[in-house]
Amino acid sequence: MIADRACQKIYDKITTKARDLVKVAQEIETEYEIPIANKRITVTPISLIAAASKDKDYVKYAKTLDKAAETLGIDFIGGYTALVNQENGLDLINSLFN
Repeated sequence: MIADRACQKIYDKITTKARDLVKVAQEIETEYEIPIANKRITVTPISLIAAASKDKDYVKYAKTLDKAAETLGIDFIGGYTALVNQENGLDLINSLFN
């Protein structure tokens, strides 16, 4: 299924590119003696990526982002968003009620 493959690719890319985020943030905290309140990343609006799958259920994308954030130990992952002037933006908004 296209959506499952897309979710796996999203997870893999996030966990690969940001794998050292928390470690580096902790090193900066130690070196400069300042707390970094949030370890966070942001991705391309998921509505744009999910629209390519033709899937109307975007919840699996939200769960993928949550899983990546948990794996990395980060506080916040942004990107479960939509450009609401596009049709696929409504699919993401509707997924918020599932």
